[in-house]
Amino acid sequence: MPKEKDIQYTVNKTGCWNCISHHLRDGYMEHLFLGNDKLNVLDKCVKGRQARGETLSNLTSHKVELMRYCRENTNFTLAKIGELFGVNPRSVHSIISRRTWKHLL
Repeated sequence: MPKEKDIQYTVNKTGCWNCISHHLRDGYMEHLFLGNDKLNVLDKCVKGRQARGETLSNLTSHKVELMRYCRENTNFTLAKIGELFGVNPRSVHSIISRRTWKHLL
């Protein structure tokens, strides 16, 4: 296996990860395929497995709006806002700067 390639796989309905990229002693695993991080991200987006909005998040649209309100209208630090909402200050920064949750105005 080339070192510059990541293992790619599929996940069936039961949650089984199936390799299609590598030969094993007992034969070829057909579920994973070689790729890199960019292809992996593209694959999860195409298959609808990328979190967006409230789908896989602990936050809601309302909480995100409150976080942005707190930052704009109080002296709360990113750490304090993160503590209030149970998220990392880096996540708070991404939300407030609209790198994430950008679909909200």
